[in-house]
Amino acid sequence: MTDILKSFLRTGAGRLVAAGIAILVSVAFIATVLSLSDAFNRTMRTTAQGSYAGSDVIISSSESMMSESSGDDAADSGEPVEFDAKVAKKLATDAQQIPQISQTQADRRIAALTKMDGVEQYITAATTPIGRHYEFVSGKAPQGPGQVMLYQDTGKSLGLSQGQQVNLDTTGFASETDDSGKTAKDTGKKSTVTVTGILRGSDGGDPTVYTDDAGLDALGGDSYYESLRIVLKTPGDTTAQSQVAQDFADLLAKQRGGKVVDKDLEGLQAAGFTVQTNEQVVDQYLKTLSGGTNILTSIVLAFGAVALFVAALVIANTFQVLVASRTRTLALLRAIGATRGQIRAATLAEAFVLGLVGSVLGVLLGWGLAVGFSYLARSWMGEFEIATLPVSAAIAGPVLGVVVTVLACLTPARKATKVTPIQALAPVDIPAPNAGFPWIRAILGGIVSLVGLVATVFGGIAHQILLALPGAIVLFCGVLLLTRVIVPPFVQVLGHLFSAITRSPAIGLVARNIKMAPRRTASTTTALLIGVTLVSTMMIGAQTMKTTSQAALAESNAVDMSIAQPSEHEQSVIQGSDIVSAHAHLDGAKVTVPGTADPTAADADENPAGDDSAESAGQSKDLALTALAPDSQALKAARGKDLTPQAGTVYINDDQARELKSDSDSYTTGDPVGTFTFKGERGTVKLKAVAGHGIPRAEAVMDTSDLSQLQPTASEGAMWTEISDQATSSDVQKLTSALNADDRVDQEGAIMRVTMSNIINVVLAIVLVLLAASLVVAVVGVANTLSLSVMERRRETALLRAMGMTRSQVSWMVAVEALLMALVAIILGLVLGLLFSWAGISSLIQTNRIAITVGIPWGQIGAVIVAAILASLLASLIPARAVSRTKPAEGLSA
Repeated sequence: MTDILKSFLRTGAGRLVAAGIAILVSVAFIATVLSLSDAFNRTMRTTAQGSYAGSDVIISSSESMMSESSGDDAADSGEPVEFDAKVAKKLATDAQQIPQISQTQADRRIAALTKMDGVEQYITAATTPIGRHYEFVSGKAPQGPGQVMLYQDTGKSLGLSQGQQVNLDTTGFASETDDSGKTAKDTGKKSTVTVTGILRGSDGGDPTVYTDDAGLDALGGDSYYESLRIVLKTPGDTTAQSQVAQDFADLLAKQRGGKVVDKDLEGLQAAGFTVQTNEQVVDQYLKTLSGGTNILTSIVLAFGAVALFVAALVIANTFQVLVASRTRTLALLRAIGATRGQIRAATLAEAFVLGLVGSVLGVLLGWGLAVGFSYLARSWMGEFEIATLPVSAAIAGPVLGVVVTVLACLTPARKATKVTPIQALAPVDIPAPNAGFPWIRAILGGIVSLVGLVATVFGGIAHQILLALPGAIVLFCGVLLLTRVIVPPFVQVLGHLFSAITRSPAIGLVARNIKMAPRRTASTTTALLIGVTLVSTMMIGAQTMKTTSQAALAESNAVDMSIAQPSEHEQSVIQGSDIVSAHAHLDGAKVTVPGTADPTAADADENPAGDDSAESAGQSKDLALTALAPDSQALKAARGKDLTPQAGTVYINDDQARELKSDSDSYTTGDPVGTFTFKGERGTVKLKAVAGHGIPRAEAVMDTSDLSQLQPTASEGAMWTEISDQATSSDVQKLTSALNADDRVDQEGAIMRVTMSNIINVVLAIVLVLLAASLVVAVVGVANTLSLSVMERRRETALLRAMGMTRSQVSWMVAVEALLMALVAIILGLVLGLLFSWAGISSLIQTNRIAITVGIPWGQIGAVIVAAILASLLASLIPARAVSRTKPAEGLSA
């Protein structure tokens, strides 16, 4: 068996190279996808961590969680505590009672103004977070007062680089006094600091510079605190994180009264504080971003399954060509005494060796492609992590490559054992025409296709990826079974059609030849069908994801950016911005809406924070809003569709609906909230409130007739702004800073749109990688199956040459045959791609609230069609050249 294996490896070098390329590309495909998915996963988690990266446990006020908490929970966990220096110091002291804690740090910040290019911009100075690893693009960390570092995106938005100086003005930002009775106007100062380092990526928030405590003290101004960061003695230990979080929450409840309320990813709430582990912070962000669906895992699962499926089919076709090309060699081996078992074992051993070598090279190639793409991705997404070789790729690549290669070789190995010694001397006959209809294949393929179609469609409708994905694979298997039934007639029809149009006898002969070898035609078409289906699925899926996400974002954020009471300076900034595609100023009126009673709120004397406001006494606070009535010009600056309520109805933000009702109900578009009185300085109107429609926070949209009763003015209105789809997060950050409008700016829509755009750009870039891999696989597959067809009809070609057909005409026949089969593969592949992309996106988005809007990238689809045609013609070059060299005498005597 060893001698036979050596003979196979020595004599079949040319064919083995083709088979090795198929294996290498298929495994590289898997390794690339797994490596990029791992990098994307780490990128999203790094983005989710934000300034909390390196912290194991985070303590903050529970105020940000109150809108999600039920009344009973709020009462049990206490009223939210105002986080200040005293609270931070007390929490740090409490932390000393827990032995697992190594370090604590108050997240201390100072608001400041800076002037860039003559425009004042808002900026934050913060303490450098402890426990965090920093990757410097240039420079180093600050060493004391007068030195700061910032992130790459912040540097771009502010036009700052390493070594430059920036002026910070910390006066005039606080109205409240500190412990000494001084305000920020008393303690603030104007300072000049030097940027000593530029960090990779983005901190995901407002423009921020980082320094140490001494550097922050030197800036003066009024400090405010957001949280207490905690680093454990065993950093990153999730078990220890959970235990410390529980211990700290129990300690807070014991010292300050109340109970500990577990809010799952939102953390533990106790005595007005929220205690979260780093994992909870990250998972909560990812859940908000994905709607509760683990999209990354689903994408990896889908891509891996498709890659494995493609590899099996291409490798099986490749080994069929190998066995067919060795018919006489195998027969001679049988004639000199080789047994069937030895032939089978040698063939499978050859597959093992080829699979192992091709898989190892494929893993290395895939990793290299992923690393190269990671650096490319950083050009538009600076925080994108560099791809590493994950364990899953290092193990799955070789294992799957070898296993799939050996399994795909089982059928060719069985055919190899059926070669008899007499075939070494017998000529190769032309296959007899197979005029019979393949009823068994048609029935079986129809049943499998129907089952797969039902599962795919139902999985898409029910938003179940674990149903849609297997259904799509089963459907595609059914289609592959049916290719023997539907492809040859389809190719024949196209051949006769082109023959009638061009009046070319060669094309007509190709169309007639299809009937003589339908199995060969179906096998060749399948190779290209796989690539076209895969690429069209990815492209249409990415475009569908984009159009669907845009529609969903328009529903949740109807306006990209809204500025309340814009000043002349802010209006000029908007009008002069390159990233603003549309804007409109709306007249409005400042109104207040009285809230409803909150029976679950704690009494004032039980409030641990000492808050004696109306809310703590059992009343919800009046809601302050800007009432607007958008006209046609304003609607051009909005992305939402339904922003014109009928008279008597007002649209409000769903978060504000919860504030008005003082409950934790989840409001969506169209949900009634109640009837409320909107009181303005110059009028009052009573309206029925409806939640949703993506209304910006702190705004209320009503009919013109209702707004007129409030006597709107330009000075109390707002400016709606549509941000360009090409804008980056740095662009939005720079515009927000230039506005310097503080809390009067609602840019959530723009931020969410830019974030989603970055994700889609990554997906589209991955599609380009898949396109390149699929084209290589398709070329190899088509070339292999065309080579097999050339070998099968060697005598047929010799007869045509003997009858007077030239070498160029014979070559043209092979090229035309490849072209006709490519057109059939394109049509079937696009239809399947459209179905699979819809089902895939719909199954990943596990909610009925988001309507799936199928998007077809016509330009990219056109490129796929051209690429598929060129790939088929390229794949036909070697077989066409081989068949054209067939001499009539040699072919007829074979």
